[in-house]
Parts: sequence; structure tokens; C-alpha cells
Amino acid sequence: MTATPAPCSRATPRCTFWAWGPGYLRPACCTEHLLELTDFAHRLLAGHGIVHWVDWGTLLGAVREGDLIPWDSDVDFGILEEDAERVRALAPEVARAGFVLKDKGDVAIRIQYGEVNESHLDLVLWARRGELLVSRESDDDIWLGMSGRTAFPARYVERLEPVVLHGRSLPAPSPVHAFLREHRYGEDYLTPTRPIIALGLDESIKDSELTPAASALLPLLAERSERLVSLARARSRLMRWGVVPLPATPWGMRWQLVAGLPLGPTPRHLEAAWRHAAADDGPAVGKLVAVLAWIERAIEEYERPGLLTPLRRAGRRLARLGLWVTRRLLPRRAPAG
Repeated sequence: MTATPAPCSRATPRCTFWAWGPGYLRPACCTEHLLELTDFAHRLLAGHGIVHWVDWGTLLGAVREGDLIPWDSDVDFGILEEDAERVRALAPEVARAGFVLKDKGDVAIRIQYGEVNESHLDLVLWARRGELLVSRESDDDIWLGMSGRTAFPARYVERLEPVVLHGRSLPAPSPVHAFLREHRYGEDYLTPTRPIIALGLDESIKDSELTPAASALLPLLAERSERLVSLARARSRLMRWGVVPLPATPWGMRWQLVAGLPLGPTPRHLEAAWRHAAADDGPAVGKLVAVLAWIERAIEEYERPGLLTPLRRAGRRLARLGLWVTRRLLPRRAPAG
């Protein structure tokens, strides 16, 4: 039996519960830290008259369950880009409360639980562009079922409505159900779907592409994804010791780089993965089959490594490092709208 990890604190790294095994959910310590951050950020922003609203998974959890989604690892608020400097000026007040303000550039401002513990709340910046609010986040960072992430009509935050999160009343876009359906998670936003952490082929799948055959693959993908993450954590000392954390988001590259995971599936793994597809009824099925094949190849390498596996992983690390550097050097794509 695996021992339950000790609760994390401000002085220790946060729990990497997404890598603790199949089905593992956020422990009580991390929930307490996130709610503490939520209370503080809401009081801070409201006290200084800064417009803000709960967003993304935090908003979804409040509307759907009245609580944080059990597998979420952070909290998301939205603020207007025009208020960003006012928020940055609050760094001393944030520090006096024991938290850390981290500037994420033109994308977000982060309030972190501590210097060591990276539990955090992100204040995503939204800039006015006519009748739209636009974010400089990449539209490539879309996870399964998401409708989009870079723009929505400003009218949704002109008059906010309350939602309840763990007994707390917080401001939200209005009308909230239309916002979640049309600008966040699509028609099935009330149906819980655990994210596929190991999604690793830069495949963006929007809500409009999720056919019944594609949706039928999601439980298997989630289960195999958790298996891969657990194996990576068990096999890598850097990950096991928390030096390089496993991802809290599907598109995180650091752990894939350190683990030297495959860059793609082999024809053999693709052929095997297609047997799990009920039908080829749209582009999403092919994308998900490719991801499943990639995951199965990575799992196989961990469970039955070959003599050349260490060399292959070294080459992949170099390839991923080159990709990361290239992305950093390329000019940021201008937001739509």
C-alpha cells in the first residue's frame, strides 16, 4: 500500500497529486491553500475597487458543483488589462499577507501561496478591443472540449452576477451559463470530464469537433494518461523529488523534456490504438487516436525499456529543448479581434 503523502505547507513544495496514481484527487491541504488564495485575492481586489471575476475551471466548478473541481490545481480570476499596474503596485500588501506576487508579463499576474509552495491564483489579463475582451494567451492552448480562450464580448463583465464557491459569493460573468456554454466549455459544460494530463502532440480539439466517437475515447485516454504520469514520476528522480514538477496542464513541456518522452507514435502503436475507436467520424477521432498511440508507446518504453532507450531519450530531450527555444524566439502572435 502506498503511503499517503504528508500535507504540503507554505514552506514545502505543493502536492503533485495529479501524479499520485489513477483517480487521485486534490488533497485537503491544497484545497485549503487555494481557498485561502481565493479569499485573499477577492478581498484585495474588491477593497481597491478593481473589477474582477472568477473564470475557467474555477467558474465551472462554482456553477456545476459549488466548489473547486476536484482535480483542479489552481484558481483563475479575470481582470482588465487597464488595471494591471494597479495590481502590480499591490505587491507589498500581498507580501505582508504571506503570499508572493509574480508577474507573468502581458498574460497574467500570479498570486502564489509562497516562495516554495507554487499553489497559485492567476489574474488573467483581458484587453479591450472594441466590443471584445482579448487575452494574449495562445489559442493553441486549448484542451478537450474548450470553445476558445482568446476573446469574448465585453458585455459579459459589464454587469457581474454572483456565484457561490465553497460557501463564498464571488463575481462572475453574466449571464454565466451562456458565458460557459458559448465562450468556455461548449454545450456539455455541465458534464464533468477529467483532463488528459499527458496530452502531448500539440493537438487542439475544440468543442465543435467532439463527436460521440471522439468523446467515447476520453475515459480510456484519461486512464492511460494517469498511468503514464505515474510511471514518469516513479522512474525520474528529478520528478520524484519535486525538482521538476509534472504538469498541471495538458500542454506543459518541462516534464516531457526531462523524461525524454517519445516525440510521436509509431505505426504499430497507431494501428493498435485505432482498434479502440468506434468510428472515424471526424478530425478529433484521428487526433485522439494519435495521442492514445503516443501514450501507449511511452508507457511501453517505461515498462519494457530497450537497450537503446536511454540514447533515444537523450535525443528527444535535445529536440524538445530546440522546440522550446524556437517558440521563445518567435514573435508573439497578435490576438484576434
